[in-house]
Amino acid sequence: MVSKEAPHGSKEAKIQEALSAAQEKVAMDATVMDYPEKEGASPTELRKGTNDWVTSPPHTMVFPTGKLDPAIYGTNPKKGGPWIMWAGTPYEHLMVPVK
Repeated sequence: MVSKEAPHGSKEAKIQEALSAAQEKVAMDATVMDYPEKEGASPTELRKGTNDWVTSPPHTMVFPTGKLDPAIYGTNPKKGGPWIMWAGTPYEHLMVPVK
């Protein structure tokens, strides 16, 4: 991980921002993707990773201050809406798909 602050909007700054949301052991070897330059294009790879950790479509992660209710959100990522990732662990969070 890069320790100094990169210029806003630069490739390095985007990588730093993306990795700041991950656990250090995950961020260390994570691939970092950026939004496509134009609608319909493929995402841009900012950094190639080696850990093959999680592959998921674009999403927003919401980290609650308390527990999430699986009866409301569920834990199935294929149901088409927000879902709980890592339910019951200290890393539990809500994954909200975005288009």
